[in-house]
Amino acid sequence: MTEDEIRLEARLTAIEYMIGHTLSRFYFVSGISDEQLDAAEVKGRRALAATTFPGVDPAIADHFSAEIQENVERINGIARDMLTDIREKALRGSE
Repeated sequence: MTEDEIRLEARLTAIEYMIGHTLSRFYFVSGISDEQLDAAEVKGRRALAATTFPGVDPAIADHFSAEIQENVERINGIARDMLTDIREKALRGSE
């Protein structure tokens, strides 16, 4: 990796982390249940699958869409992991 690629990868990783962090806090303070979160993720997955991306070469549009979906699911996983940690800490704090 070049120095610029390392910087860009680190920047992207930081952005993904902060999105996951922010989502997990939002989910926690809103009291969303795992079932509600599951339903929201399914709805989001369907909406994303139906989305077209203007300007993307049709020859790679399916691949582009799949890459986006994979990354959205990864960020959702980060948020869920953080939410689990927050909930566990809250339970320990209330004991």
